[in-house]
Amino acid sequence: MVFVRLLQVLSYVYLLLFVIAAIGVWSTPPSYGYGPYYTSTPTGYIILTGLLVLFLGILGWALFQVIASMAENLIALRRKLAP
Repeated sequence: MVFVRLLQVLSYVYLLLFVIAAIGVWSTPPSYGYGPYYTSTPTGYIILTGLLVLFLGILGWALFQVIASMAENLIALRRKLAP
């Protein structure tokens, strides 16, 4: 049960890190190049990249939660069926 709880906690840490990463992507000034070639990227790409990072964080969180739930159910099933 300790490892199940650890996996649940790690899933929330994973989600928090990806939310921070998405905020970091959105707060980065969208520009590249230097001198006369200095241009800024369209903000749509920055918004899309941030949304994809956020989606990956939510997807990873959900995957960790499902794995933890399956492990918890398997532990309960093993305890019930053990003589």
